[in-house]
Amino acid sequence: MRPNLIRPDRSVNRFRADTEFQWPLVEMSDVVTLNYGRALKEGDRRPGPVPVYGTNGRTGWHDTPLGPGPTVILGRKGMGNLGVEWCEGPFWVIDTAYFVSFREDVLPRFFYYFTNYVGLNHLKDGTSNPSLSRDTFSRQWFPLPPVDEQRRIAEFLAALDDKIAVNRQANETLEAMAQAIYRDWFVDYGPTRAKAAGRPSYLAPEIWEMFPDTLDEAGKPSGWRRGSVSDVASQSKTAMSPSLFPKERFDHYSLPAYDDGQMPVSQLGATILSNKTEVPPGAILLSKLNPEIPRVWLTPQAELSRQICSTEFLAFCANAKVGRAYVYLLFLDRNFRERLQGMVTGTSKSHQRVSPQSVLDIEIVLPPGDTGILEAFSTLVDPLLSQVIRNRQQCPTLAALCDLALPKLISGEVRLKNGDKKIEEAL
Repeated sequence: MRPNLIRPDRSVNRFRADTEFQWPLVEMSDVVTLNYGRALKEGDRRPGPVPVYGTNGRTGWHDTPLGPGPTVILGRKGMGNLGVEWCEGPFWVIDTAYFVSFREDVLPRFFYYFTNYVGLNHLKDGTSNPSLSRDTFSRQWFPLPPVDEQRRIAEFLAALDDKIAVNRQANETLEAMAQAIYRDWFVDYGPTRAKAAGRPSYLAPEIWEMFPDTLDEAGKPSGWRRGSVSDVASQSKTAMSPSLFPKERFDHYSLPAYDDGQMPVSQLGATILSNKTEVPPGAILLSKLNPEIPRVWLTPQAELSRQICSTEFLAFCANAKVGRAYVYLLFLDRNFRERLQGMVTGTSKSHQRVSPQSVLDIEIVLPPGDTGILEAFSTLVDPLLSQVIRNRQQCPTLAALCDLALPKLISGEVRLKNGDKKIEEAL
């Protein structure tokens, strides 16, 4: 038999207005309790493993918990988005946030996914210092599936979250490895120093023999020369107006997109009103705005859509014999970043920029082109960075699947069977 459908007299935020929930809809006050946090000034915090949460998420660490966890932390005050944070273990919540206690038939993780999806901002009261009151929150609808169904839903969504987290952690490791190799070869001159000191090879023999075994008076490998960024990369300056192609879809590289996970936003030309710079496949984007914030973007080498970027980015193409891995890691290196910061123009702290020519003129030290060192570096590091791009491209797909699945699962439109982790066909 078809279950009785609950038709709420008011909609649930972010769910379609015609959503037919297959589960009872109860008020939040029936199943959870919001508990006030407790003030804890930064000066009173002692180093420890306990995360401290405020209205926008984690704000630090302490050695003593306020509660044991697991719980969900809800932001309480502020003009911006109020945070919804999952906390598995012991925690401290300061007085700008709540922590949640649950009735026995509500799984904390299920509550987290529902509340994180619907958000809190639509519940805030007041204008000068808007806040989330317990009374307002308590009157919101909450779908209440059986506990086993809650568990299946939470486990499925957690699996997607875990995959995203694994990809991001893997990328941090891969990027750290690539930067360590770059710095060892081209900043610290590790292979040459090891040779000069008579230490054994730690590279493949064919790579080891490419490096000289002495340093010159300036402390660089003998035979290496001084050059500039213009010797390893050229700037791509082709400007275009996407609005002239209103029905074409572009991959738009912008500063907000970089800060939100380094994935370009797919947009129709009609929605992009300002001029942009065309991005050649495989280009390296370097932000000229506020260079103390390192924004260096390695773009894919092949895309179906035309790629464009904000004019706040400078688009560089690596010279063929150098390879883009070298240029990308050069731009990320802290020595390079420090030199960029010394070249800014502009009086406003929030809008300082570096000129393209200043970037091209930055001095670097290069091995002779006939040694094969740069080619060997690309062969070694390119696979690491290619995996970073693949992992990064997978994360939005997983996040989109989560956003697609969550309302269908929580409403009961789609059901998971025991052990079922694949519902893409049902969606």
